[in-house]
Amino acid sequence: MSDVTLWFQDPQMFWLLLVLVPVALWDASRRWPTHRARQLMGALTRVLMLTALIMALAAPVLMREVPARDVIFVVDASASVTDAAIKDATARVNTMQRALGAESRAGVVVFDERARVVIAPDEAWEEPLDAAAVRAGEGASHTHLAQALELGAGLVRQGAHGELVLFSDGRATRGDLERALAPIRARGIRISTRAMEPARLHARLHSLDLKRDALRPGEALHGSAVFAGGAQDVEGELVVTLDDEVVQTKSVVIERAQQLSVPFEHALKAHAEAGARTVRVQLKPAQGKTLESARELVVQQAPRVVLVANDLPEVEPLARTLKAEGMLPDIREVASLYEQEVDLASTDLVVLANVPATLEGMEYSAPATPLPAQFIDELRSYVSAGGGLVVLGGDRAYDLGGYGRTAFRKFLPVELEEDDTEIHQPVTMIIILDRSGSMGEWVAGGPTKMALANKGAVAAMKLLRPFDLIGVQSVDERVHWKVPVQPARITARMERDVRGIYADGGGIFVYTSLVAAWDALREVNTPLKHVILFSDTADAEEQVKGIMFGWGRGPNSYGLAKQMVEDGITVSVIGVGSHYDSDTDFLRNLAKHGKGRFHITSNARKLTTLFVEETQQLLQLRIKEETFKPAPRGRHPALDDISMASAPALRGYVKLEAKPTADVSLVGPEEHPLMISWQYGLGQVVTMATDAGPRWSGEWVEWEGYDRFWTQLARWALKRDEGARTGAEVRFGADGLARVGIDRRSPGGRVQDETGLRAMIRTEEGSWKPVELDADEPGLWTGTLELDPNKTHTLGLVDEDGEPILKHTFASPPSGELRHDTPDGALLARLATQTGGAREVESLPDDIQGHAPSELPIWSWLVLAAALLLPLDA
Repeated sequence: MSDVTLWFQDPQMFWLLLVLVPVALWDASRRWPTHRARQLMGALTRVLMLTALIMALAAPVLMREVPARDVIFVVDASASVTDAAIKDATARVNTMQRALGAESRAGVVVFDERARVVIAPDEAWEEPLDAAAVRAGEGASHTHLAQALELGAGLVRQGAHGELVLFSDGRATRGDLERALAPIRARGIRISTRAMEPARLHARLHSLDLKRDALRPGEALHGSAVFAGGAQDVEGELVVTLDDEVVQTKSVVIERAQQLSVPFEHALKAHAEAGARTVRVQLKPAQGKTLESARELVVQQAPRVVLVANDLPEVEPLARTLKAEGMLPDIREVASLYEQEVDLASTDLVVLANVPATLEGMEYSAPATPLPAQFIDELRSYVSAGGGLVVLGGDRAYDLGGYGRTAFRKFLPVELEEDDTEIHQPVTMIIILDRSGSMGEWVAGGPTKMALANKGAVAAMKLLRPFDLIGVQSVDERVHWKVPVQPARITARMERDVRGIYADGGGIFVYTSLVAAWDALREVNTPLKHVILFSDTADAEEQVKGIMFGWGRGPNSYGLAKQMVEDGITVSVIGVGSHYDSDTDFLRNLAKHGKGRFHITSNARKLTTLFVEETQQLLQLRIKEETFKPAPRGRHPALDDISMASAPALRGYVKLEAKPTADVSLVGPEEHPLMISWQYGLGQVVTMATDAGPRWSGEWVEWEGYDRFWTQLARWALKRDEGARTGAEVRFGADGLARVGIDRRSPGGRVQDETGLRAMIRTEEGSWKPVELDADEPGLWTGTLELDPNKTHTLGLVDEDGEPILKHTFASPPSGELRHDTPDGALLARLATQTGGAREVESLPDDIQGHAPSELPIWSWLVLAAALLLPLDA
């Protein structure tokens, strides 16, 4: 025992001692009926009596240090703990409490979502702890272990040997446990733990999980029902319903003491009404009661898709598909954008179908209206704020539509040239066709060589742009102009004249045909001038001027080709025949002197390909019009459950180059990117090198995978809500609390700080209740809510004038309290190890290492002394 100290709880009472002086003087001045000594003894007795009473009023206490031990039993009573486990825990608490010595105090703290003191340490245990007192109700849907430990530690006296005995499953769903442990460790309080094993005699529905609790019409609902096995196998029928609609039925077997997850999915109807829906899971076992759980699903409004085009047929197949899948397509001609702005705030996806951004330096055979520059700038802000954008290819898109000169260059996932002069330089091309008799030979099982050459020439003509020039000759001993040099606006008559060329003459007079082409090209002033000479490799006549066969003195085709090059004219040759034919070397050298390319084939059916390839190389065109099948590269939601191997061929695409950070999901010939996507800001952008209409996707439109591909692509790219002008986000943490975030921005995207912003919330069947918001920073408000699990809630925002700004409907998840079937043994072991406590505690040791002050009030003794002095005074 240490030294005893005295202290007074109300020392201000000592001011009453001043009253003793006048009392003593008055008493001494009185006339007493006895002698002087007895009079003084009486006065002293009365002063002592009054002094004792005044000291009693000052509440004196004797303090001394004594061995002290405080044991606080902390018992989990949350919903995840069974009644049997609580009964076992209370029995152990009573046993441990009875074994404590006289120097020990014991208290009981019970907790679920909040902690409360059931027995205080300074209370007497008149009767054992009752399990019913611990389980006051059904058990809350959360476990606040941190608060329970803090409360228990607060009941331990300073300096006493403290120990918390924790009975719990260790599944904490609320509170910051590490923060609560820091002062407990600092004080040296031990935590001994014992796991409350859940005695699961029967199987139960562990949880009903939804991948997303808010869907749009036509989207797929994905979820899973998780069951926990009991003491024996359970077999039954699983029924999943969406309101009254049966989604799935399945026979399942839940094995003893095992966990079973049963996935399910269901596509919402394309025209499903917006609102809250109930997803319900029932397991009907052969014997026993039905296991059941439900979740709320929010069906959002159908998405609005704006399709922008100059030629409406290019987007009509896509619009029909999106409409059939529950979306709201809105087809807009480009010209209408100059008269009426698109309400991007209410638009979930924008599709641009082969529309130019500018007409500067370009001409088109058909009228084309470019996108307004303001609309392109608005698109960039729209995508950055979460909007979705899909750009389709064509002869007016990307570099061919001047995209590189606009803001498209910044937010599209493809490389765009600011000023691609090569693409927009006009070219004059003259095609010389050999119509000699050998061209009349029939190709096995098909047309003549002449017909195939004519077809190739027409294909090359169609690759030219409207601002290019084209001329076509057919040549034997003289030149026949089938298409005089003119703008390459290919008409049906021009095509018919070329296809009508027939073989009816001697060999091709090469020198004469080149001179005619040279003369025609001198009359034009395009930057690029080119000649394609088509000839039989065994019948190329007049290689030297005026000499029909062989080589001789005088002007020859080589010299002529060199002069043409000096005049800015290049010459390429396409030969049909063999490398060993008599005129193959001549034609090869002619192309070499003409600074062009030499192509040769023995299969006349490949002539069309050679004509197209030569023209594309000449123009360096982005457009590749050839038949091919796209190939997937990597994974993308748009390609889910789609077999590209069974897809029909596409007929063309635009050659694009993906930016380094973009994703390429489909490729075409030579691994050219076909589908390129990336995230810009908060929005998704997809560029397609091909179209979705009849020009290049004609066979795709009839393909069964067309609808799935474009629907999945559109749904993936839809607008993200977090980018809206007013955004509301609700997230649920592991503690079960809902954390609300409100973001307010002006139309220009800047933060909008409003002091009068108010928020309210309600459940489906409840009334509106205010939500406290904190302004964390300009334009951003946050709040924390405690919401009932598995309910549909609506968050509403109003401005300072009381006008509604936003309504956000969401579903709270089921309680995390019932998610686990076993105790968190690792957590319980960590608590014991870090604080020096025991694991799976059975009894408490007798060691008492602490001392605490013991208080002995002595006011009653002083009152007794005053009472004893009273008879003496009398």
